[in-house]
Amino acid sequence: MGFYEVTIDVKYGDSDQMSDSLLALGSQGALIQDVKDFDALEEEGSVVKLEAKRQAYPCFPQVVGYFSDTAWSKEDLGQALLAAMRDLDPAYSEEEIAIGQLAETNWEEEWKRYYQPTVISRFIHIIPSWQEEESQALIPIYMDPEMAFGTGDHATTQLSLQLLESYLEAEDRVYDVGTGSGILAIAAAKLGARSVQAFDYDEQVIPIAQKNFEVNQVADRCSARANDKLSGIADPVDLITANILADILIPLIPQAYDCLEPQGKFILSGIYYKEFEAVKAALIQADFRIEEIVRRGDWFGIYAIKGRAEATKDSI
Repeated sequence: MGFYEVTIDVKYGDSDQMSDSLLALGSQGALIQDVKDFDALEEEGSVVKLEAKRQAYPCFPQVVGYFSDTAWSKEDLGQALLAAMRDLDPAYSEEEIAIGQLAETNWEEEWKRYYQPTVISRFIHIIPSWQEEESQALIPIYMDPEMAFGTGDHATTQLSLQLLESYLEAEDRVYDVGTGSGILAIAAAKLGARSVQAFDYDEQVIPIAQKNFEVNQVADRCSARANDKLSGIADPVDLITANILADILIPLIPQAYDCLEPQGKFILSGIYYKEFEAVKAALIQADFRIEEIVRRGDWFGIYAIKGRAEATKDSI
């Protein structure tokens, strides 16, 4: 299996919205190359700003995405991309799209070209694992995503991490559904979870998550295995987190209800704005009460609690 590398010149509109559109189409991640982001970086730790790096940025902001060549033909992908771009601005044309073939063996090196440390909060920093400098962050999370989703630089992951930081309690037992790189499982462990079981439908990402557990020295509390959502999982836990798209979240919701202790906590992200109302309705129907809704760009995160009996005027 290989990948198409898609590069879009963002001549119109917003590069974050373009990134969201690529992810909504199924891109295995999205990278934004914008000289404004480079200029905003602070030189500290492993970040060194050189004028040669600045000059390497393109004239227009660019969004780079990666699509499986087994899921798409090049022609179909181009048509789908153009339709999504024109949803953002009808001025877009095929001239703003470049699609190239990327061999699977080059995937990791492509990520390393762009992957930079990301500050999530005062406490949580995401750092590429191949950077040798020690982080001064209270909770450093060292990541090598390889072919798995979850670098920490996308809004959906950041919303999940911020909700985890707010609501995870020491000694919580956690399920992380759709773990990808294992980033949320690692954060849960470093925030004090007693145990974290991580699941992903894609068997190929399980060794990646396990390697990241070892790099972050949380393998004694984190485990990962292939599983379809929470199918066949019976033991109840205190908190479930899931950063996946709505068409997977909605059937997961009743499973999560059954897998939570009374008053158990549920953190959902990966909710594109067009699917937000459907996810919210599914939560309410399944007897969750919604305690907090957060948003970044076109993406939502939700913090919900099992059981509506104790809903207050501030709950949904």
